[in-house]
Amino acid sequence: MIRDEVFWAEVERERGVFVFPKLYDDYIFSAASMGLRPLITLDFGNPIYGSGAPETPEALAAWERYVTKVVERYHSVVKHWEVWNEFNIGMGLSLEQKSWSKAKKAEVYTEILEVTYRAIKRVDPKAMVLGCANSGADPEFVSMVIANGGLAYMDAISIHPYIYWHTDPSPSGSAYLSLVQERVELIGEMVRAKGGSQTVWITELGWPTNLGAEGHSEIMQAAYLTQLFTKLAQSKIVEAVFWYNFQDKGTNELEREHNFGLIKRDLSLKPGYVALSNITRILRQGNVELEAETNTLLYSIEDSFGHKTYIAWAKTGTSSVLIPANGKYTIKKVDGEVRVVDVAEEGLLLTV
Repeated sequence: MIRDEVFWAEVERERGVFVFPKLYDDYIFSAASMGLRPLITLDFGNPIYGSGAPETPEALAAWERYVTKVVERYHSVVKHWEVWNEFNIGMGLSLEQKSWSKAKKAEVYTEILEVTYRAIKRVDPKAMVLGCANSGADPEFVSMVIANGGLAYMDAISIHPYIYWHTDPSPSGSAYLSLVQERVELIGEMVRAKGGSQTVWITELGWPTNLGAEGHSEIMQAAYLTQLFTKLAQSKIVEAVFWYNFQDKGTNELEREHNFGLIKRDLSLKPGYVALSNITRILRQGNVELEAETNTLLYSIEDSFGHKTYIAWAKTGTSSVLIPANGKYTIKKVDGEVRVVDVAEEGLLLTV
């Protein structure tokens, strides 16, 4: 899947007149033709109806028309829609709206969510609607939207649990990775407590590889990706994860926003690209189970033929872990190194 946006202000520059830029048609239909499933975010406000998010009856009716027009145009290839982007931290809101309490933001967002959900389902009843689209996991905002009746107007909850500014420089920012997993599980509990079955979609997540503040080495980007994908798969609540972003936006090594990609601007690969390829193939094989936890975390995935794959890393420094297996095994490191070993009956003592 691939995620992008269709901005309201760009398709309706004159009241009631919708003109879709060629850029939108090109990337959405081209992505679909290549077998990619687009997830489209519907956002933000439109200055011809007032600044910020729509909250008056007139602005909400105009927003509903915009949603309807976009879905009518693209529903043949777009089956997943996300409502706004990071409303909880004021993205796309007016200065006054940004000063609202979290409860007020949740109240207005829920109104927008309901209008959007109904408009989408009228055009395409089988479409999937993602709600919340939080910056961070933000269980408080999610709980407020749920309390306002929001579960009735979304098929999944989307979040953006970035932690790159917290993650320590050791081989594992273990505490922070676990915090993301815990918050995801908390959101799942909130949903189940209300009788819902919605899963969690992480529609933005990433670590930048810029030099300086908040940047990480390319190897650590690959390591964090592998570790968090494994933890999220173990939770069995997360249905999808979107990495932000696929390609570096620029070439300035000091600029954070230029360096979130898994490939560089010149299309050369970072270790994170190889790590994503490896871990997604592994995680498709079956359920992830935690086998052991000391200073080393050891996970296993068993496929339908009874073959096990193991994933291991050290919380801090390096550690040795005994892999309870025998036979011929392939060892893959996050940096792309691959080797084949013969494991005796007593298992393999592996340093990670």
